[in-house]
Amino acid sequence: IDFKKVMDDLLAWEGPKLKVLKITGFGEPFLNDCAADMMSMAKKLDIAERVETTTNASLIAPDVAQKLVESGIDYLRISIYAVSQERHEKFTGNPIKVETIRRNIETLRSLRDSQGLKKPFIYVKMLDCADESERNKFFDMYSGIADEISLESVHRWLDGGTRDGKMVCPQPFKMLTVRVNGAIT
Repeated sequence: IDFKKVMDDLLAWEGPKLKVLKITGFGEPFLNDCAADMMSMAKKLDIAERVETTTNASLIAPDVAQKLVESGIDYLRISIYAVSQERHEKFTGNPIKVETIRRNIETLRSLRDSQGLKKPFIYVKMLDCADESERNKFFDMYSGIADEISLESVHRWLDGGTRDGKMVCPQPFKMLTVRVNGAIT
């Protein structure tokens, strides 16, 4: 499905605009060279109350960071898998340096702030690993460069688990997700 066509269809829709347009899902969004352009288009067309993405920040080089800031995206959710290099490689199977990820986020924040902007809001989270030293290092590494930092519990929303005692996932009723390959879910 062509992203522009989906945007045109949403503009033509007579119902309320989306609460959230999430340009991500089941893969790193910045593998798609057009991800920032898609975010920019969605913001310019005012398709949703909030446009967001989730990334591991490994591909947010300075040029991508600048495009993100220019896009006007509202919310950037960054998933950190570990702050020690060994643990990061174990969980992700990827040798990218944890320092590179931190530097990418720091560059994004610096570009945003130097332009006097408040967006994207930078939320950095890590799944709670129950290791106190890893938790402390996480908070030390991202304090001052993230707008919000959090440890999140493992959830089962996608495998049929419950949330708030409900068996139905509420996400399809309020959000449209664009996958890294452009598929719409």
